[in-house]
Amino acid sequence: MPATKQTNVKGISAADASQYEALWPLLESMRDEYSELSKKKPDGTLNKLKVHGVNRLLIDLKELLKNETIFRYLDLLSDDDLPQYSDVTIILSQYVAAMKSFKDARWYQDANYNMVWRLLK
Repeated sequence: MPATKQTNVKGISAADASQYEALWPLLESMRDEYSELSKKKPDGTLNKLKVHGVNRLLIDLKELLKNETIFRYLDLLSDDDLPQYSDVTIILSQYVAAMKSFKDARWYQDANYNMVWRLLK
């Protein structure tokens, strides 16, 4: 049976697909962790080391998402004004939404009904 016709499906390089696959579980894990911390201690504040660790991931995510329309809404954490856990949860949730949108635009169902990346040639 032929592949389902997908409109508005963008292509992705193999390198970017690999980068997505590497970053996605880290983002999900970090978001889940800070979400739990936020529930336990919403006013808890990150230290500079934690801000640096979160920003290392966010910088790589921003690089992957740099051509997306949502890019301008994606912020890094400030280590001058240390954020609370709840602030971090909001920021990470924005990145999760951006990554889902990124994937949805480049993911399609092939002839065997498998969901795969639309790789650029």
